[in-house]
Amino acid sequence: MDLRKNGIACRGAIALAAAVETSGSLRTLNLRHNIIADAGAIGLGMALKLTTCLEELDLGANRIGDEGTITISKGLAENTGLRVLNLRSNRISDRGLIALAGLLRESDTLLELYIGANPGTTEIGFCAVIDAV
Repeated sequence: MDLRKNGIACRGAIALAAAVETSGSLRTLNLRHNIIADAGAIGLGMALKLTTCLEELDLGANRIGDEGTITISKGLAENTGLRVLNLRSNRISDRGLIALAGLLRESDTLLELYIGANPGTTEIGFCAVIDAV
């Protein structure tokens, strides 16, 4: 499902999260260039705990910060289906990257992770991710 550049905000992302939880067929969700922010990412992160069908999630350029990233990481820790996650061009700092690194240490299903162009990150966060893979 391609919903990029639709002005989807927190409330829309939370509604989509409910659909992700119950969908048995949704494989790809592209929400790039919306404004879901942390609240929407938290809803999607919680939904990831309950779905195994979703294989690709694109959340690039959505104003997601550390809280949303941490919840997504927790959701992915219990998810066995997601293979590709894009978090480029958000508001993630080293704290969020370190949470993702923890996920990578425990997950063998996530194959592609895109985290570039997050202005709050430094080599500390990137080194944590590199060490985890």
